[in-house]
Amino acid sequence: MKKLKGIGGLLAIMLLLSSLFGFALAEESGNEVFIYQYGDENQARLDQVGDGHYSFIYQEGNNNRATAGLSGNDNSTSQTQYGGGNEAEALIQTGIGSSIIQLQTGYYNYASAIINGDNSSIGQYQIGSNNRSIAEIAGNNKTIQHFQIGNGLEGSPTLGTGSGRFLLLVQIGL
Repeated sequence: MKKLKGIGGLLAIMLLLSSLFGFALAEESGNEVFIYQYGDENQARLDQVGDGHYSFIYQEGNNNRATAGLSGNDNSTSQTQYGGGNEAEALIQTGIGSSIIQLQTGYYNYASAIINGDNSSIGQYQIGSNNRSIAEIAGNNKTIQHFQIGNGLEGSPTLGTGSGRFLLLVQIGL
């Protein structure tokens, strides 16, 4: 085989590298969805639009409902529910690199989350029953962590203007 020389050789190497990179990019741009349901009357719905999304829904028990959403690129949601009658929703919309994690154990808990920004995260963890939580982030580089342990605790963090803000809410009532 003859050695590649000059501009022709450089062009051949660039074409080879770009085709390899394009293939790798195609591999990386896929969306992933995992849904596991154990029990009766559980519902899950997911919509993903952009590239590089990861969504996970796990429901164990009866009459649980989970919805996701997503848009933009490289966002992730994880919603895990043990018990019955729990609801969890999530929505990221036009953001890039944002994540929502919601964990609920017990019965008749409700959690929601909305981000609509880049590189932001929401974590909502409810242990017990009849808890309610709504979180919202509008903007970039923000974090909400919300923990509720016990029964009947509410919560409702928002976190608005400005970038790089952090909100922590812990409620324990047993």
